Amino acid sequence: PDALFSYPHSMLRLNLSHNNLTELPPEIGSLILLRDLDVSSNRLQKIDPAISTCIRLRRLSLSKNELVGVPSELNACVMLEEINLTNNKLEEIPESLATLPALSELRLDNNNLSQLPTSLSLMPTLSVFTCTDNNAALDEMIPAAIQSNSLIIK
Repeated sequence: PDALFSYPHSMLRLNLSHNNLTELPPEIGSLILLRDLDVSSNRLQKIDPAISTCIRLRRLSLSKNELVGVPSELNACVMLEEINLTNNKLEEIPESLATLPALSELRLDNNNLSQLPTSLSLMPTLSVFTCTDNNAALDEMIPAAIQSNSLIIK
């Protein structure tokens, strides 16, 4: 509803989970102070790149949707600490996610991933990383550099 986007300068948290949403409108980008966005358990197939203007976003839950991709522009959300992309239809993850300086938790379980960007191994703040139940065996998917880091892989 349009009313959600009437308070762009005051909304810090937005929970739209379990609403059978098929799209996240570009107006999401008007919520410039948003810190926590939960759109899990919907029917989203894509995320509008306008989310990249939510530069104060710290937590993003996109789990249990039908996402086939993630916008590379998400790397503009430099305060992002947690991204949950579990239980989607993702086939690849953009290299640009590895440039998120504050990202400490990345969950990619139950997707259609067959490879991961090697740049994920260069993320010094990443402490929780999960990617079980994808198309390829876990050992084949995770770049050797990630396996040798002190990441928590569940």
